[in-house]
Amino acid sequence: TWQVLVFDRNQGGSRSLLNPVEVENVTRQVADAMLPNWLAANVTYYRFEGRRGAAMSWDWNCKLFASYDTVVLVHGAAVSNTVCMRQGAGLIEILPQQGNPTKYSMFEPLAAQLKLVRRAVPCAVKQDDFNGIVQPETTALEKALHSVFGAMLRKSHVDRFVV
Repeated sequence: TWQVLVFDRNQGGSRSLLNPVEVENVTRQVADAMLPNWLAANVTYYRFEGRRGAAMSWDWNCKLFASYDTVVLVHGAAVSNTVCMRQGAGLIEILPQQGNPTKYSMFEPLAAQLKLVRRAVPCAVKQDDFNGIVQPETTALEKALHSVFGAMLRKSHVDRFVV
């Protein structure tokens, strides 16, 4: 099974998804369309409901991110958990739309160093405020997912599924 995580924050909180069902559905549709018939996709939506100072342990976070083949999430501290992902895993990072979205992310070079297949998805924000509720463009998300899944399939990431 190809494991995909859609990671969200407190509903209505800073950098939470305005359209989580749509993000999950687009992710599932692309995975179902792109993966070989013998490889099922399991898309999991997870909303972190923690409060300031109530974060899960590093061990817990590391195990969570390591157990997925692809992670979709909004730019923020949670992206640092990608250091626990397997080489060749996919990362979709939702970022502010102004200019080149990758310029906002310190995680781009980290993902490259970890040999993750990373794509940025823009989202509209008010001025330079990226701490509100986030709504990624679903067409851009779909394109990024196609790109990540395609690259992962070409890099024989599916070899680990062959018995």
